[in-house]
Amino acid sequence: MKFLVIILLSISVIILLSCSQETYYSLSGEILYLQRTVLTEEAVVTIQLVDISKQDVKAKVVTEKVINNPGQVPIKFDIQYNRDDILPTNTYSLNVKIEDKGTLLFIADKTYPVIKNGITDNIKINVVPVDVAVKKETEVNLNTPIEIDAYIDNMQLVPGYWEMGDASSVIEAYYAKDELKLIIEQMDMGDYGSSEYKYYFKDGYLFYHEQNGKRIDLNSKNPGETVDVNVVMLFDEAGNLVGSRKTIDLKPVELHEIEAPGVLKHCELIVQIANQNFNQNL
Repeated sequence: MKFLVIILLSISVIILLSCSQETYYSLSGEILYLQRTVLTEEAVVTIQLVDISKQDVKAKVVTEKVINNPGQVPIKFDIQYNRDDILPTNTYSLNVKIEDKGTLLFIADKTYPVIKNGITDNIKINVVPVDVAVKKETEVNLNTPIEIDAYIDNMQLVPGYWEMGDASSVIEAYYAKDELKLIIEQMDMGDYGSSEYKYYFKDGYLFYHEQNGKRIDLNSKNPGETVDVNVVMLFDEAGNLVGSRKTIDLKPVELHEIEAPGVLKHCELIVQIANQNFNQNL
């Protein structure tokens, strides 16, 4: 019996050791800005290590660190990441924002590549005031989903809502100056499921659309069972579909011929709602 206990304890130790094999590395440096802004004790610095490999999707956050009451610049930082989370084929960068008393003051307005290029310490990140960053990005029209997502906190949010039968949607429309750049729609389709829709605009037209949702599996023998649906569509200025991808439970499937026209038609409706609400707030 004693021998059996020893064996079981040994196995437990081996399991614990195997579960603790995660290896962590650090990225360190300091954050600076040129403005004569004094941060209060309520200031919060958020640093994110993000995967920027995919140009047409929002950067994926690998890890994040929050520094409360950071003091004044230069603000030193050290953020740890799990080596197993880093893919050798991908590209990584650091994002930084500084908030004070609930107001966003500074952001990093460019990428700061790390890890793959050998940079892991003595990193100098220069942040700029939010209004400067917004003006800079607005001048280049925020032409990609990544650029638009990166500055979503700096754009004017206009809420909206619609419902028809069992379906209803909560809409968040984002404007850079007077130009609509993004609509995020949370749609509840009753018994059929729910979805998040994103509509990205440039020069006044929808150029990128993404759907992520759970739908009732009509082919399932189990009532209420759902499937994960992901759809991406790319449009040109004339409204022609120039690229698409659709998966159901991560399996590629063909896009139905009515889906793209349906997206464009529905987009007209929510743009009308967004613009009406935007004009009412002027």
